[in-house]
Amino acid sequence: MVELQIIEKIMDTTADRTDRTGIVLAGGKSLRLGIDKSFIEINGRTLIESVVAKLAECVGDLIVVVDGVRKKEDVERVLKDYNISIVVDTIKDFGPIAGIYEGLKHAKSEYCGIFATDLPFLSKDLVDFLFRACIGFDAAIAVWSEKYSEPLHAVYRKDPMYRACEYSINIKSKKVFSCVKLLKDVNYIPIGLIKKIDPELKSFFNLNTREDIDLINQQR
Repeated sequence: MVELQIIEKIMDTTADRTDRTGIVLAGGKSLRLGIDKSFIEINGRTLIESVVAKLAECVGDLIVVVDGVRKKEDVERVLKDYNISIVVDTIKDFGPIAGIYEGLKHAKSEYCGIFATDLPFLSKDLVDFLFRACIGFDAAIAVWSEKYSEPLHAVYRKDPMYRACEYSINIKSKKVFSCVKLLKDVNYIPIGLIKKIDPELKSFFNLNTREDIDLINQQR
């Protein structure tokens, strides 16, 4: 009952879609798959298009961060029907922080959602919930336990997170959580509460193996 009251309170928060930026991190090849996950087709649609299509329903500004000019050209072809910005990560070999930093640099909105490119079951209801949960905070992040959270499936206020990423890059700290620890006011959302929005927590499922691909395609 308490959890439902919390959700209702968050969902009652005024939401302005135009003050939201969705940032998709579309880096290089998966080490385990040996291919670029962005262009894997699931049910006739590439993963990156699936994620972008879901976010397009929730945000007014969309950015895809890629790791090179050739990848940018490939993404432009796949997403030619979407009104998005595709930017190239200028800091090489630094992991997700560099992509987040680049995306925030180009973001037009106060609140920015960070999402990976390989989330076949991303829920737009959960995306909307995270954006609402971030209002008045520096971040809204789902947590499974004290030791495990989802900083790459979260919403941040642009300026505080940009400064945190910049600092981490300057001291050569590649862990995303090192940025999160620099934020003053984080809304950590228990996974039990997230289940009220996404009961099976499928939004957090990401592709890592060919078996994952086969399993999803069998669920058509």
